[in-house]
Amino acid sequence: MDEDWLALKDLESWKNGAQGSLKSLALGADDLLYDLQNNGEVVKYESRTWSSE
Repeated sequence: MDEDWLALKDLESWKNGAQGSLKSLALGADDLLYDLQNNGEVVKYESRTWSSE
């Protein structure tokens, strides 16, 4: 399966309240970082560059 699709499905599960206390979720797909409020809404969306060093 496509990793982007899996990441989006996982994000939906968090948004649906599976992890209501989660503050942030880092996704490897496309190096995206989602900062979430307790209610699961995406309040900040930024692209990050992760160093391999």
